[in-house]
Amino acid sequence: MSDLATWRLQPSHFLVLVTDTARNMNCLGRLLETRYACTAHHYCAGHNLQLTAVEAFTGDIENYDREVAQDGDGIECTFSALKRARYLVSHSPQSPTSKEKLNPARQRVNNTDHTLVVIQDVKTPWWSTYMMLERLCKLRAAIQDMFYHEFRYHRQCTKITTLEKYDFTEADFSCLEDVVHVLLPFKVAQEALEGV
Repeated sequence: MSDLATWRLQPSHFLVLVTDTARNMNCLGRLLETRYACTAHHYCAGHNLQLTAVEAFTGDIENYDREVAQDGDGIECTFSALKRARYLVSHSPQSPTSKEKLNPARQRVNNTDHTLVVIQDVKTPWWSTYMMLERLCKLRAAIQDMFYHEFRYHRQCTKITTLEKYDFTEADFSCLEDVVHVLLPFKVAQEALEGV
């Protein structure tokens, strides 16, 4: 606040403060509302939209309470598929072996765009979960082919490979497609708010 005073800003300059929902921004908003009675603090609509999407479909799946899920409600399948998708995507870029297996798989299934790679999901960039899942769905045939060949050549071994831990079933891809379908309106709304 002392920095604001050095700029010689008058109370009439503070009409509305729009911030994200971080704790420090909440403190600043309350402070400005207290100091300048005509000032209103509002949260950024884009940030609130992102928080809603994160809470709904991309939240803390590592610590997901399995007791909350009801039998047959699909939540367990969705969280399991999301978890495996994140593991697969985080494993692929670090593993030259995985890259060597996905590239030929893309060529075998005649993917029209051989430059497509998996996209890592991270918490800070908005819509990264949507982008990750959309890309996995686009690469579905190549990923399925990669796993088919992984299992086919593995029959002689008794040790499970790291890649095999991330195998996707038809049900997993179906869950991922459902999540992409639900997250798409959030992405479109975000783009509209950003003026893209």
